[in-house]
Amino acid sequence: RWLRDYPRATPIGVFLFVLSLVGGSAWSVELASDRTDRADAAMRAGEIAAAIVRQAAANGAYLQPTSALFSSLRDVSPDFFRQFVTRLRLAYDLTGVIGLGWSETVDAADLPAFEERMRAQGHPQFRVHPISPGKTGPYHIITMLEPETPANNAALGFDMHSEIRRAVAMDRARETNGLAATDPVTLVQDGDATNSPGFLVYVPVSSMARGRFKGYVYTPIRTRDFILSATKSRLPTTGRVDIVDMTDKG
Repeated sequence: RWLRDYPRATPIGVFLFVLSLVGGSAWSVELASDRTDRADAAMRAGEIAAAIVRQAAANGAYLQPTSALFSSLRDVSPDFFRQFVTRLRLAYDLTGVIGLGWSETVDAADLPAFEERMRAQGHPQFRVHPISPGKTGPYHIITMLEPETPANNAALGFDMHSEIRRAVAMDRARETNGLAATDPVTLVQDGDATNSPGFLVYVPVSSMARGRFKGYVYTPIRTRDFILSATKSRLPTTGRVDIVDMTDKG
């Protein structure tokens, strides 16, 4: 009787039933697509993180033999260091690494003689900077940095321990006797640029014979170039990628 009194109810009911099925199916498809996207994003994130770790390990591998060089030899001349770095065949343009350098530890009282030595080695304009009047601790001065480019040469003489983020990483490297990286910094080579953050990695060096602390082997790295080199085709073509340090010290 109800169907006789309301003949249009049947097609309307069928329509609503079909509509609910379509809606449910669409929701299921969307849910499955979302899960697939999340799984794909998680897998891509894992690949990017692993690639960055591998790139960092590759860069660190150059620092170890360099630290052994300065540890085993009493004096390393700029020419010898240049030949050594050339034989390492660092792919600067491909890794974000700007160079490979040596930071020598010098007591404040020895600065005048140290500057004269550096000028005699072919750097007539060499000067230590910044000078901190009344400083009691040693200076940690860049004396060699390869490849020999105008930007790298401009960094010679810089006391890296005068800048807090560099100092923290240098002290941590010495305390742990291992590699340590800075928080983001503006590299000396990039001047006052604010859109090109970088970081530095340090390895402490002590004399193999006497155990006397001598300085740091280090490498300055442009962060963007480093990340692009490490990830290559793994980066998505749309959206953004945030890289976060999830360690206790991150």
